Amino acid sequence: MKKKCIWNILIYIFCFLFPSGKIDAAPFTLIGTVHNAEADSLDVIFTYNMYENNRLVEHSASAKVSGGKFQFRGDIPEAVGAFMEFSNKVCFYFYIEPAQMSISIDMEHPLRYRLDGAEIEDENKALSKETLKYREAIQNCNMELVGLIDEYNALEEGDSRWDVLWDSISAVRDARDSIGAICDSIELDFVMRHPAYKINPDRLYKLAKNEYIDVDHVRAAYDKLPLSSRHSMMGQIALKEIKDQSLKKMTKLGAVPPDFIRKAYAGDSIRLSGYRGQYVLLDFWASWCGPCLKSMPHVKELVRQYGGKGLSVIGISVDYNAANWRNAIVKHGLAAWPHVLGKEPLDSDKPEDDLSYLYSCDAVPFYVLLDRNGRVLAKWQYLGESEVEEIRILLREGMSGHIEGTDNKKT
Repeated sequence: MKKKCIWNILIYIFCFLFPSGKIDAAPFTLIGTVHNAEADSLDVIFTYNMYENNRLVEHSASAKVSGGKFQFRGDIPEAVGAFMEFSNKVCFYFYIEPAQMSISIDMEHPLRYRLDGAEIEDENKALSKETLKYREAIQNCNMELVGLIDEYNALEEGDSRWDVLWDSISAVRDARDSIGAICDSIELDFVMRHPAYKINPDRLYKLAKNEYIDVDHVRAAYDKLPLSSRHSMMGQIALKEIKDQSLKKMTKLGAVPPDFIRKAYAGDSIRLSGYRGQYVLLDFWASWCGPCLKSMPHVKELVRQYGGKGLSVIGISVDYNAANWRNAIVKHGLAAWPHVLGKEPLDSDKPEDDLSYLYSCDAVPFYVLLDRNGRVLAKWQYLGESEVEEIRILLREGMSGHIEGTDNKKT
């Protein structure tokens, strides 16, 4: 009898520490009300993440606001983070539970929404008291960016306002990122002061994803969470993101990125390490990306001026449609340098198979310069006259001595 009792205890402990992955879900209902907007002209997209079969699965639904109201239903096993975006670009993040919930949104102050029916929201309210002004400033920057980027994409090829407008975009991004770094620092401190809060795993997931805080610090905070938090669905999602983000440390300035082999557009295979002894410019782009195509004349000029003289260019496409990628290379005359797809195979969900993920390419265009030893020397989010001149200077100086890394990434 004593042996049987001990065996039952061991089974209980094993099941608690190593859950089977099968999760019983319960229904939720979210009824929304919109104020201070032409509500009936709005569409709304609602998404939330779940951890199913050891992988992150995004659930998404859409609805049309009617009479100022909308509604979503679904099934979740426990509290999860949710994201809501309206067709007027207003968006915000909150938490839902298996419960009957209602949310009221003032379109003039969307981050000050009111959510009833979810107990976890009390924790989120406590966090908002410390971060709301920063998150509203970030949202204002994002709204400004939407307008600037739309204006930029509408410019005709060769328009003299390209560089000026991109400088404005970069300035707003820099301001947003400065605010974001402050906000994330406050959030990390909040997590450390309230270790038992259920939202903490998800907050650490967001901190890891934002990349303003070193992922090692995020991991240290995660390891201090209660076991129940780490084993929750949000805890499993956070750990996966933290591990994935750790891979990106291999592509930081001064690091030697992992080697890759990809089948090129021309039909041959190329290996990154095969370019050792020369500088390599990795050009992340896409067939559908207007700013990418507008920067191609600068890439062509670099190939013309330095190709075969110490600089190689590798185009890395983030396209999911290989036919569109190939057609764009032909249409825009880009076959003078090798091109590969960033993700191979295209349907892979492994971060190590996605070059854009490994290099922290959050938006295209994006450029990474490697030195002759394969180390990351510099990064840019844009390639204009000033950036091309920076590359020329780095190439010239690189012939005579060591160059410190330059991170000009603006995302």
